[in-house]
Amino acid sequence: MKPAIESTRSGKARRGLDRAAALLFVVAAVMAAVALWAPGSGQNVVEWLLRSHTTSTTTTTESLAGKTPRPESLLGWDGGGIEDGISGSSLTARDGWMGAGDGPQVGLGGSPQTVTTYKPIDMPPPVRIVIDVIGVDAKVVPVGILPSGAMEVPTFGLAGWYKLGAAPGELGPAVVVAHVDSRSGPDVFYRLKELAPGDEVRTVGEDGLVTVFAVQNVEQERKADLPVHRIWDETPEPTIRLITCGGQFDYSTRHYKDNIIVYGTFLRTGT
Repeated sequence: MKPAIESTRSGKARRGLDRAAALLFVVAAVMAAVALWAPGSGQNVVEWLLRSHTTSTTTTTESLAGKTPRPESLLGWDGGGIEDGISGSSLTARDGWMGAGDGPQVGLGGSPQTVTTYKPIDMPPPVRIVIDVIGVDAKVVPVGILPSGAMEVPTFGLAGWYKLGAAPGELGPAVVVAHVDSRSGPDVFYRLKELAPGDEVRTVGEDGLVTVFAVQNVEQERKADLPVHRIWDETPEPTIRLITCGGQFDYSTRHYKDNIIVYGTFLRTGT
């Protein structure tokens, strides 16, 4: 009986070796297939897989973070001593994107409204802004970001549209800034704080197309607490933000302490 036992053990050993050989063959085939896809020659497959995963993650993050370039600060003239219209006060932009409902929002009716889906369209740059209720009728010029990272501001008597963001009527927030006053007196957005929910804001594109927005709410925030996440948010519809200086004037620094921010929602195109 002893030879039979040895024969059985020998057969089991051979079957174990066959399975191990088959497994090694499968592993070798998989490694060879992966190596065909890995860029470059002689590259460690595990390192390539890890590197590929990291690259993919980085690309996705950069894509999400770069939807609309935002200035590091928003500069505005605060009442004296600056000949070029740019003062030393800054509104610091904070990182991070938040939804359109993350701040205090005042509805126009207070009741649930029908959800409207907007299709992405290209709109012409604005050349004029009209707000009848506060007597605004001003030329609009494009502004961008200065080498310092601060947002450009228009000269007195003009409004500035942030050209690196949405144009009025496109998906996303269209941002328009203007001065509140100067040594010569009131400027374009002097009465901006008087706007109320439901007031209409009109922008005129370079092709003559009029885009109409309704004021949703008005905020007054300290410059140190500028709600950048609400101004440059990821709204799925056309919106507008109007910004100027406001609040108490500090004569020791020649700066206004606050900012007035108006949020508007899209109504229609036309008159």
